[in-house]
Amino acid sequence: MFDYDLFNANFLVVNVDTIEQLLSYYHPDIHFVDPAHDLHGVEEIRQFWLAFTNDAENTTRILHRHQEGNRCYSSWQMEVRHARIGGGKPINVAGMSELLLQDEKVIYHRDHFDMGQLLYEHLPVMGWVIRKIKDNI
Repeated sequence: MFDYDLFNANFLVVNVDTIEQLLSYYHPDIHFVDPAHDLHGVEEIRQFWLAFTNDAENTTRILHRHQEGNRCYSSWQMEVRHARIGGGKPINVAGMSELLLQDEKVIYHRDHFDMGQLLYEHLPVMGWVIRKIKDNI
């Protein structure tokens, strides 16, 4: 049986030492989607996470989670530090994950989060413009 609590616990810190454990929860035909990626198969996800962990550090707090049948949902808060984004300072991003299970493995994983919060607000010129717009809304 799929252990959703253990799956979430493995996402608290993603680094080169935890990637293979995380991948063990995924179906070989996994489809992973987030605002910046549309990945198919375990190997594409492995390459994405290897590149991500090479450039960034992150920790995640799971705020709420729910599983009903073969659907799982969680809300989370992630702190990311990336040398090329925001000068390496911590960036906090709120998000939500949606999972679909098949054969006790994750066949579909979609992360919902604000790309502005993660990236655009921390770019030199664009970040200033976005912050000004948000301040006036």
